[in-house]
Amino acid sequence: MLSKSSTELVRQQNSALVLATLRRLGSLSHTDISEHTGLASATVSAITAELERAGVIEKPEQQVPSGRGRPRVLFAQRRDSGFLIAVRISSDVVQYSLVDYSGRLIDRF
Repeated sequence: MLSKSSTELVRQQNSALVLATLRRLGSLSHTDISEHTGLASATVSAITAELERAGVIEKPEQQVPSGRGRPRVLFAQRRDSGFLIAVRISSDVVQYSLVDYSGRLIDRF
Protein backbone atom coordinates (compact mmCIF):
# COMPACT_ATOMS: atom_id res chain seq x y z
CA MET A 1 0.00 0.00 0.00
CA LEU A 2 1.28 3.46 -0.88
CA SER A 3 1.96 5.82 1.97
CA LYS A 4 0.45 9.29 1.98
CA SER A 5 3.75 10.89 0.95
CA SER A 6 4.27 8.55 -2.02
CA THR A 7 0.66 9.10 -3.15
CA GLU A 8 1.26 12.85 -3.04
CA LEU A 9 4.49 12.39 -5.01
CA VAL A 10 2.62 10.47 -7.74
CA ARG A 11 -0.03 13.22 -7.86
CA GLN A 12 2.68 15.88 -8.24
CA GLN A 13 4.42 13.89 -10.98
CA ASN A 14 1.14 13.43 -12.86
CA SER A 15 0.36 17.15 -12.56
CA ALA A 16 3.82 17.98 -13.89
CA LEU A 17 3.24 15.57 -16.79
CA VAL A 18 -0.04 17.27 -17.70
CA LEU A 19 1.56 20.73 -17.52
CA ALA A 20 4.55 19.63 -19.62
CA THR A 21 2.20 18.19 -22.23
CA LEU A 22 0.19 21.43 -22.41
CA ARG A 23 3.39 23.47 -22.61
CA ARG A 24 4.76 21.31 -25.41
CA LEU A 25 1.59 20.80 -27.49
CA GLY A 26 -0.57 23.83 -26.68
CA SER A 27 -4.30 23.72 -25.98
CA LEU A 28 -5.64 20.19 -25.65
CA SER A 29 -8.92 18.55 -24.79
CA HIS A 30 -9.35 16.22 -21.84
CA THR A 31 -9.24 13.20 -24.16
CA ASP A 32 -6.09 14.44 -25.93
CA ILE A 33 -4.31 15.00 -22.60
CA SER A 34 -5.19 11.46 -21.56
CA GLU A 35 -3.91 10.03 -24.86
CA HIS A 36 -0.63 11.99 -24.83
CA THR A 37 0.19 11.32 -21.18
CA GLY A 38 -1.10 7.78 -20.84
CA LEU A 39 -3.02 8.80 -17.72
CA ALA A 40 -6.51 7.51 -17.01
CA SER A 41 -9.44 9.76 -17.86
CA ALA A 42 -10.44 10.08 -14.20
CA THR A 43 -6.88 11.07 -13.27
CA VAL A 44 -6.80 13.75 -15.97
CA SER A 45 -10.18 15.07 -14.77
CA ALA A 46 -8.95 15.36 -11.19
CA ILE A 47 -5.64 16.98 -12.20
CA THR A 48 -7.18 19.51 -14.60
CA ALA A 49 -9.81 20.48 -12.01
CA GLU A 50 -7.10 20.99 -9.40
CA LEU A 51 -4.85 22.99 -11.76
CA GLU A 52 -7.78 25.12 -12.88
CA ARG A 53 -8.71 25.91 -9.26
CA ALA A 54 -5.07 26.86 -8.61
CA GLY A 55 -5.13 29.23 -11.61
CA VAL A 56 -2.38 27.44 -13.52
CA ILE A 57 -4.52 26.34 -16.48
CA GLU A 58 -7.67 27.73 -18.06
CA LYS A 59 -10.32 26.93 -20.64
CA PRO A 60 -9.47 29.71 -23.09
CA GLU A 61 -11.84 28.86 -25.91
CA GLN A 62 -14.85 26.72 -26.49
CA GLN A 63 -15.18 25.02 -29.82
CA VAL A 64 -18.41 25.53 -31.71
CA PRO A 65 -20.43 22.32 -31.69
CA SER A 66 -20.01 20.58 -35.03
CA GLY A 67 -22.77 18.06 -34.94
CA ARG A 68 -24.24 16.16 -32.07
CA GLY A 69 -22.85 15.66 -28.62
CA ARG A 70 -21.00 17.91 -26.24
CA PRO A 71 -18.35 20.25 -27.67
CA ARG A 72 -14.74 19.56 -26.76
CA VAL A 73 -13.42 21.69 -23.91
CA LEU A 74 -9.82 22.76 -24.41
CA PHE A 75 -7.34 23.37 -21.60
CA ALA A 76 -4.30 25.63 -21.87
CA GLN A 77 -1.70 26.94 -19.49
CA ARG A 78 -2.26 30.46 -18.18
CA ARG A 79 0.59 32.69 -19.28
CA ASP A 80 0.28 34.95 -16.25
CA SER A 81 0.42 32.15 -13.68
CA GLY A 82 4.19 32.43 -13.31
CA PHE A 83 7.20 34.40 -14.48
CA LEU A 84 10.93 33.83 -14.78
CA ILE A 85 13.61 36.49 -14.47
CA ALA A 86 17.07 35.74 -15.85
CA VAL A 87 19.90 38.08 -14.86
CA ARG A 88 23.37 38.16 -16.42
CA ILE A 89 25.96 40.16 -14.54
CA SER A 90 29.40 40.90 -15.97
CA SER A 91 32.09 43.41 -15.11
CA ASP A 92 30.66 46.17 -17.29
CA VAL A 93 26.99 45.33 -17.89
CA VAL A 94 23.89 43.93 -16.23
CA GLN A 95 21.25 42.32 -18.44
CA TYR A 96 17.92 40.82 -17.50
CA SER A 97 15.11 39.07 -19.32
CA LEU A 98 11.54 38.49 -18.15
CA VAL A 99 9.46 35.64 -19.60
CA ASP A 100 5.98 34.41 -18.77
CA TYR A 101 4.97 30.85 -17.89
CA SER A 102 4.67 29.85 -21.55
CA GLY A 103 8.20 31.06 -22.30
CA ARG A 104 7.16 34.21 -24.19
CA LEU A 105 9.66 37.07 -23.79
CA ILE A 106 8.00 40.01 -22.07
CA ASP A 107 10.93 42.35 -21.51
CA ARG A 108 14.68 42.52 -21.93
CA PHE A 109 17.01 45.24 -20.67
